[in-house]
Amino acid sequence: MDSGEYNECDYGMVIDILKIYDTPNDYTYFHSDEDNYRDCMEIAVLSKMIKGQCISYDIPYYETAYNRETLLRDFVSKLIREV
Repeated sequence: MDSGEYNECDYGMVIDILKIYDTPNDYTYFHSDEDNYRDCMEIAVLSKMIKGQCISYDIPYYETAYNRETLLRDFVSKLIREV
């Protein structure tokens, strides 16, 4: 599931995950549940828009919700090879 596919129930799951793993170094740590919930909804809307635009303009879309480090490393390696 990518961030553009969350539904309302999933936002609660995301908030629960934030509570478990947030540290004072995370920007969400000091936010209220309501702020984090709102932010999750806004991010999902933006993610759907970006994914749609990538598809419309035939631009590769990389979902980084999972395996972020590996995906970013592969993406940078691909860029370097193309230059």
